[in-house]
Amino acid sequence: AGHAVVAVHADPSCRQLEVVEGHPWRAYRFAPDQDGHYVSLLAELEAQGVRPDRIVYAWTTPAEDAASQPVSARHASVFRLIQALIRVGWHSGLQENRSLTLDLVTPGLYDDGVSAIVPESYALAGLSLVVPQELPDLHVRCLDMASVPRSAWLAELVAPPDRARFVAYRGARRWVRSYEPVPSSERSGLIRPQGTYLITGGLGDVGLLLARHLVREFEANVVLMSRSEVPHREAWEALRHDSSDPWLRRRIEGLRRIEEAGGQPMVVVGDVGSEQDVRRVLSEARDRFGRVDGVLHAAAVSGAASSERTLDALTLDDVHEQFYAKVQGARALAAALRGADLDVCVLFSSNAAVLGGLGFGAYAPANAMLDAFAAQQSRDGKVPWISASWDGWPEFPDVEATSGDQPQSRMDAFAMTADAACAAFERVLALASTPQVVVSTGPLEARRRQWVTGTDPEAEDQGAEPPQYARPSMRVDYVAPRTDT
Repeated sequence: AGHAVVAVHADPSCRQLEVVEGHPWRAYRFAPDQDGHYVSLLAELEAQGVRPDRIVYAWTTPAEDAASQPVSARHASVFRLIQALIRVGWHSGLQENRSLTLDLVTPGLYDDGVSAIVPESYALAGLSLVVPQELPDLHVRCLDMASVPRSAWLAELVAPPDRARFVAYRGARRWVRSYEPVPSSERSGLIRPQGTYLITGGLGDVGLLLARHLVREFEANVVLMSRSEVPHREAWEALRHDSSDPWLRRRIEGLRRIEEAGGQPMVVVGDVGSEQDVRRVLSEARDRFGRVDGVLHAAAVSGAASSERTLDALTLDDVHEQFYAKVQGARALAAALRGADLDVCVLFSSNAAVLGGLGFGAYAPANAMLDAFAAQQSRDGKVPWISASWDGWPEFPDVEATSGDQPQSRMDAFAMTADAACAAFERVLALASTPQVVVSTGPLEARRRQWVTGTDPEAEDQGAEPPQYARPSMRVDYVAPRTDT
């Protein structure tokens, strides 16, 4: 009671912002898929002297539409809203001691074993981690309110914001997200000695390092799927010393390391986002080795500007670029593997899905969606699907330079060595009944308090210095704060 409400109705047929007449409160209609409509709405409210304390985004996307594109229309719409808030200045400086809360209604975010899992909600959860890190006056929550009474809805929406960023209601129970450490054995039986494994992103650092590990420890056959070609084996020796193409030189050296471990890597060119290409690669692998025992989905667009741009500069093309290799790739794999006799499928996610990160407005949501996809596939099929969220893997083949007792910079504080990464991979496989695993080289809860829920209250009470974490590697230069706040 006593709250002023502005209602906004989605209508894809609208060509401009429209006022809805005869509504019990102020109401508008517009097309959320049009770039300028959000800005027009916020400008209209500003002109009317209306600045909300809370925005509730409750529009949903039909499941078939959400599954047809790497980036759903709903995710794109929320992205446009956030950029509109930045453009009109609502993300900061609202009033003294006042911030704006954005509540995203995200059905299927909590996997209770019964309700449908909605991967696009996980993507929005990943985006919600990054927004307040880059825009501290904009508080974002994700609400999974499945079949709850209207009174619970209203109570949640009018309550003062707390530190809970992800909230789910099941009946009268209110759940919040947390993580617990899990014990695991040293080695899993999911990797077969002399088995055959398809690795997407096979010529990347992660793919090459995994391939060498599988060859060295299990005498496995490795099929490396990549968008890029490598020259025939006869040309490798000359190209190893060609400084004009450092990327190719490193790939060739990585393949040589696999051979030195006793393997004969099979490199196949293909688009992991194409079901047709994935089927072709699987067929070629079976023709050569007789069977495929497991799939490791490590494809990613790394080092691109789309993985480092801040929200004010990020574009939907950037978002699509990050989602394509990871999300569309996972969908293509699931379709091509349907009914296949497979031991395991591992999706390589990032801890950005759990911790966010500056410049990760496209990268974090794409990785978070992998977590949902693994949970969804594990529930629906007989093959264990695991999404493992990782800290940084080392470069390969230059891993020896950072292994052992070599000193690390603050930027490398949470990066893994080659041996640690491969050992963690085997421990992840031992958790086949757990579709989402977080591999953190530092205390995860301390990192979440720092980046997600706020500084540890106990540390503040004791006057302790809060933990410091390195700024992620970005193309954007660091700019020091100009004021105390």
